[in-house]
Amino acid sequence: MLITAIILGLLSLVIITAVIFLTKKSALGVPSANLNAYQSTLFFFVCTMLLFVGLSIAKFVAKLDLGESNIYISTVFLQVGFSVAVLLLARKLAVKISIGNVGESLKSGVLYFVSAISAMMCGGCISILYKLITGEDIEKQQAVALFMDIDILWLKIFAGFSIIVLAPIAEELFFRGLLYPCVKGWVSQYFGVSSEMNNINIFKNKVSVAVSAVIVSILFSMIHSSIFAFLPIFIIGIILVCAYEKTGSIIAPITTHMLFNLANVLIIVFSQNESLFNK
Repeated sequence: MLITAIILGLLSLVIITAVIFLTKKSALGVPSANLNAYQSTLFFFVCTMLLFVGLSIAKFVAKLDLGESNIYISTVFLQVGFSVAVLLLARKLAVKISIGNVGESLKSGVLYFVSAISAMMCGGCISILYKLITGEDIEKQQAVALFMDIDILWLKIFAGFSIIVLAPIAEELFFRGLLYPCVKGWVSQYFGVSSEMNNINIFKNKVSVAVSAVIVSILFSMIHSSIFAFLPIFIIGIILVCAYEKTGSIIAPITTHMLFNLANVLIIVFSQNESLFNK
């Protein structure tokens, strides 16, 4: 089992390294959002308010103990409302969230999804190592456990729609569409990147892109509230940034994210059916 974990870990590292290298060679790029002091303050204020409102509503719904159906219905409203708020904020800050060439972006999204197997390999490596060290399986995330507990078909489909379609749209609009260009702008200002095409400036630009991708991917991992899933989700975050940089279109990372969530939902469903079959 240890050898399997090592192989999975190494393969994951090789794939994500190849993805970064290939993206860097032919990326269309995502323009930085050079926000002024007022715009930056507005960004942090609105994001803080959205986080506060979202957590407050989620906590309120949880206290009511309304059951799985109402939890997912409220989640869908939150996802839609959050997406609209992000688009309005992006427009206010003049951050362009481009859709580009839809056909090419969809193709790129599918290709980047193939590379997302690296995150699954990383997750497998962590699961095996945890099992070897503790003798136990990693506890399922709360969202996974909640989805697995659903035994009503229409609610399972509704929950799947929320996870596979709405969650990727909401998360990509914010993390890659809005947050990434803003962070890229702040980091570029910190490193003093200018429009001059010289070796030093090109190097600074590459460093600012890498730092921005890491920052956004760390934040992306943190919202999923799982220490064991942190590294796999971080890898997915990097892949999603690469998809956005490659195409300049938000459609690409949304497609990759949707397919990744679909794959995970199918794994959960098939594992449940297999467990029931083996009983």
